[in-house]
Amino acid sequence: ASIEYIFSVGNQITSVDLNNCTDLRTLHCRTNEITGENMTDLVKDLPDRNEKTTGIFMVYASGDSREENVITKADVAIAKAKNWIVIDWNNTEYEGI
Repeated sequence: ASIEYIFSVGNQITSVDLNNCTDLRTLHCRTNEITGENMTDLVKDLPDRNEKTTGIFMVYASGDSREENVITKADVAIAKAKNWIVIDWNNTEYEGI
């Protein structure tokens, strides 16, 4: 079976391995601890959704004191180039820091 949806919210994870998740189209991993190189590796590992429906990457929860993920504008650009929309917990587009 292929994995199309991953939901890992509030688990204090510091990295996500997307190997063999070529069918992934939704990734919710807000309120975790993914930063720096681990975040960059995560967006680089997102499967290419070009010529497919746009992927949804919910990675940040503005205003939530438990949020420790950090995604930069450069990381967001990598995701967008693969046809992923990066969104905040309230379903608004998130541009990164």
